[in-house]
Amino acid sequence: MKRQTYFILGLLNVALGVLGAMLPLLPSTCFFIFAAYFFSQSNARLEAWILHHPRFGPTVVQWRQHRSIPLSAKIAASIGMSISMLVLILSDRSPAFLICAALFLGLSALFVWTRPTTQINPTASEDL
Repeated sequence: MKRQTYFILGLLNVALGVLGAMLPLLPSTCFFIFAAYFFSQSNARLEAWILHHPRFGPTVVQWRQHRSIPLSAKIAASIGMSISMLVLILSDRSPAFLICAALFLGLSALFVWTRPTTQINPTASEDL
């Protein structure tokens, strides 16, 4: 039962990751990182597919090996969070909601910018 739950969570995260790749304000890489973890507990073939994926694989491998985030991803995340906050401000939300959203986004940005920054090595997924 535990293995099936991990498998379903892996599939759900892949679906969210694919959706995030198409929608400008939804992240994708974090969902592929989660999916790789869930598949490592349930389906080695799908875990390998994520780790060797040409677009997401190198970033997932870097996260696993170094807990690092590439500079380009940090910048993209910051821009996305800023745009999200701007949309919330323009959508006439209550001040309490805006404060909570700003706090959440600010802490998220703090997390992203306090992780080590490394360059993506395109052959990193081959080292597995």
